[in-house]
Amino acid sequence: MKDLFGDRPETTRTDLAPVGSGNLTTALVAMSSASPGGLTGWIGNKTSDPIMRSAFAEAHHEQLRTLLTKAALENCAALAALEAHLREVAPLGEERYKTLLDAHAVTTALRLARW
Repeated sequence: MKDLFGDRPETTRTDLAPVGSGNLTTALVAMSSASPGGLTGWIGNKTSDPIMRSAFAEAHHEQLRTLLTKAALENCAALAALEAHLREVAPLGEERYKTLLDAHAVTTALRLARW
């Protein structure tokens, strides 16, 4: 399928595969370099209306933030599963595991909020 402008394929759900697959990086690079000149060049080719350009840029930013949030959630879930496993095999480290996971989650959330 084509997107609204008919010149590039529509993003499929397979582009949103887990982080370990490398598809997230590929998707981020593809979105930030849709044409020579990056997003600004691509938008500039579509419209000269500053309001439309701003809307396109905002939508692009939100798409990237969504992909980053998805990756953060998947990573946090994987770390939580590892924490649960480690609590079973090495229960003496339970407090440390929780502290590390909480610190990672808070740091990631703050980075996403700033971005």
